[in-house]
Amino acid sequence: MKNKTYPDFVAKSGQVNTPPGSYDTVKEWIREGFIGRNSNVLEIGCTTGFISYQINKYTNANVTGIDLSAEAIKKARKNCEGILEIEFKRGNAKELSFQDNYFSHVIIGGHLPWVSKDERPIHVSEAIRVLKNDGFLLTCLYYFRDKPSIELLDEFNSTFDMQLSADEDYRYWSSLFNLENLVLENENNYKIICPNELRKKKYVARFDEKFKDEWQHKVELFSQNGKYLNFFVKVFQKVNESNSFTQIPRGGIYQWKKIS
Repeated sequence: MKNKTYPDFVAKSGQVNTPPGSYDTVKEWIREGFIGRNSNVLEIGCTTGFISYQINKYTNANVTGIDLSAEAIKKARKNCEGILEIEFKRGNAKELSFQDNYFSHVIIGGHLPWVSKDERPIHVSEAIRVLKNDGFLLTCLYYFRDKPSIELLDEFNSTFDMQLSADEDYRYWSSLFNLENLVLENENNYKIICPNELRKKKYVARFDEKFKDEWQHKVELFSQNGKYLNFFVKVFQKVNESNSFTQIPRGGIYQWKKIS
């Protein structure tokens, strides 16, 4: 990465960095998390501000984005210039500078593959701390459906400065959110469809000439890695068990399943 972090490179090269599922995921979060104009949303690991921008565009909600990368924050501010309901701050997800129970919604997930396994639970705990009781935690993460080769994973981690391991499957990533004060409200899982040559060329063509070679290599790695990937979109609600109007276990004595 030549002394650049991946968010730095995203900002400098002009990539529109989206969550898995892109616009569809943002709309799913909005719909299933009931985001509206009175919502107060925190996006953790915002890079250049795509999610914050889209949520505000669809709902007029107030959105705060944080990222460690000064370059990414600078670009996010430029991308969302003039939108009064959006602000971006440089911040560390490990130690959020917000008070307890502050946000109605917190988005977390995209930055976690860049964080060590030991620190990931701390980041999730901080996200929950600043989330209001009855607020919604929104997440979306790739996971390995099948294990990639060691060689591919090593090259992927080296190129993107990530800390992924081949055992980070659905069960692993979901376990980060299996907490007593989180109730799963909605979940969908999706399989990656790897891009054809035309789609890859169209993607790379949008970049300035000085970035095209580097993005060409990254796109090829995305394509190879995508053969092993699914992703989930989840919406949790933060519960307060001292609230007598909260049903524990959720749904009462019965459980049920949808009839197809």
